[in-house]
Amino acid sequence: MKCEYAQSDALLSLEGLGGIPWVKTASDHRQRHASAVYFLDHEIFTRGQMAVPIPSTSIPPHLMHQLGGTIEARGIASQYFDTVHTWLPIISKKRFFDHLLNPLFELRADVALLCLCMKLVTWSAPDLDTDPETLLYSTAKQYLIDLETAGVFTLQTLQSCIFIAIYELGHAIYPSAYMSIGTCTRYAFALGISWRPAAGANMNNILCWVEQEERRRVWWAIIILDRIINLGCPDRPLTTEDPSIEALLPTDDAEWDQGVMINRGPVTLSSPSSIMGRFARVALATHLLGRVLRNRSDRSMDLLFKREEASRLDRALHALLLYNDHYRQENCTIACCQTAVCYSALMTLYIPELPPSRIEILDNEDQHHMRTVVGLGSDAMLKISMKYLQDGDSFAEEISPFVIHCIYQTAFIYIQQIRASQDDGLSKPLQILKETLNRLRWRWKSAEVYLQLLEAREVMNES
Repeated sequence: MKCEYAQSDALLSLEGLGGIPWVKTASDHRQRHASAVYFLDHEIFTRGQMAVPIPSTSIPPHLMHQLGGTIEARGIASQYFDTVHTWLPIISKKRFFDHLLNPLFELRADVALLCLCMKLVTWSAPDLDTDPETLLYSTAKQYLIDLETAGVFTLQTLQSCIFIAIYELGHAIYPSAYMSIGTCTRYAFALGISWRPAAGANMNNILCWVEQEERRRVWWAIIILDRIINLGCPDRPLTTEDPSIEALLPTDDAEWDQGVMINRGPVTLSSPSSIMGRFARVALATHLLGRVLRNRSDRSMDLLFKREEASRLDRALHALLLYNDHYRQENCTIACCQTAVCYSALMTLYIPELPPSRIEILDNEDQHHMRTVVGLGSDAMLKISMKYLQDGDSFAEEISPFVIHCIYQTAFIYIQQIRASQDDGLSKPLQILKETLNRLRWRWKSAEVYLQLLEAREVMNES
């Protein structure tokens, strides 16, 4: 039995952010009933061949005012694909323009939310005093809740939630950023998106392959966010488990965007291809970062075993950095994201104040290696900062917020070195890093918070 529900022209009356409740129809109630069955007894849902249809709700006027018309929506999407998509390609460009934003089809409520969140994640402050908790942000958050309440249950809604989480992380809106990432994880689980491949997929079908790859990329994006947000507190538990060595990496980005399926065989964590796409390299670096975080936080692990694992992670991260070095001709913002994740992992591995029990097992050679690694990371982030100061605003529009924490880590290293060596020559690199954060404030407000943290670090070092 397959439940089919008639479509309706039900309207969502919502004049302001406080909202007026949805105008319910019989179709809306059946929609919520199907969603309830999906969660309460999934066996009945599956055996009955039930489906959760797209809700029959129209888009509120105040949201359409934020989006504009079809031409404006396409312009918002184009800006997203030219900037954020370069470092977080989780939406199929071909499927989005050919199907979801096709003017021949009525714009769905969840797609309207996705367009709104594309506009949100590409937002830059008109001036440094602008609060990132704007009307646009509040509208997106509220509409996400409204669609969830209405029973909307789609990949596009999850992608919108991811963009909101990135916006909150990039603009240091806490604890909302942390909570939103947890919401993304639960939403993905509900959609059947995790390390387990979706059952019943016909991988010989081009459209189905694009959809499956899109779901995989969405899951990797959640994995990335879950690990990046824990850099400031490595002991905090992750919400997602580490992948197995057979977990699939994202395929080539250009081919996926074009909907071109080339059979090169699966690319897994255990057998990465000699030709990996840019997002696959970020995913691989993030996997290693996750293992570093677990190495740091696991108190039950034998110290000698922890040291051996740290050595293996060190070698793997340096191998990936060497691999990334072959792609220096790429757009710098793409390479910067990969490099920053790798060096964030290495710095997290080596920078922490080690407990006495661990210091005792480190010999002079190990300490020399740690200083070398930290030095290389500092040099790499200093070059990225100088590149930004040279290229200016065009670079900032495309830069990932994932890079900013690594710049902060590097600046903290220089503060420690200045205190230890009293070398005034280190002040200039520190000022370059600070100036980079200062200029990035209009794109990502977290840069301003990191500047305040550096000031606090300098004061604490004087005591």
